[in-house]
Amino acid sequence: MKGRKYRITTRDILDESWSAYFPGMAISADPRGMTGITGDIADQSALHGLLNKVRDLNLEIVSVLLLDVDGVTPVECRACGKNKPQNTPFGR
Repeated sequence: MKGRKYRITTRDILDESWSAYFPGMAISADPRGMTGITGDIADQSALHGLLNKVRDLNLEIVSVLLLDVDGVTPVECRACGKNKPQNTPFGR
């Protein structure tokens, strides 16, 4: 079963070596000191499990976004063209 795509942004940097700790998730850092953890999450229970892992690493969560079918646009921006995200380092 394919879940829904989420992006968790933290204010701390993780490199790709953390991928094993977050199986199935893409890890991407940007020069501003933020990290995006992006991927399909099966259900709310799995989302909470992932958030617990972020908490256990003492990472500061900036946002948790449910992404639209394009895998980039937050769902709440779907109907509002002016709110489409600009180029971000946490793309696809």
